[in-house]
Amino acid sequence: LRHRIRHLLHFQTQFLGLDHQSLDLRIEAYNLFNRVIWGAPVTNFSSAAFGQISSQANTPRRIQMALRLVF
Repeated sequence: LRHRIRHLLHFQTQFLGLDHQSLDLRIEAYNLFNRVIWGAPVTNFSSAAFGQISSQANTPRRIQMALRLVF
């Protein structure tokens, strides 16, 4: 059984300004600890790469940030 644990970090805050203005900040990190889930090995007996794992089943770490000004 393959474990597919997703480590997600989410941070969001709002800075209030004057005259009903605000600045929203949002930061997300997917696969935060950059853990690798290996793909399936090559199962073709006649292949020179038999038994080797050359792929990754999950995506590498991704961090994104958004900044929004509301006025």
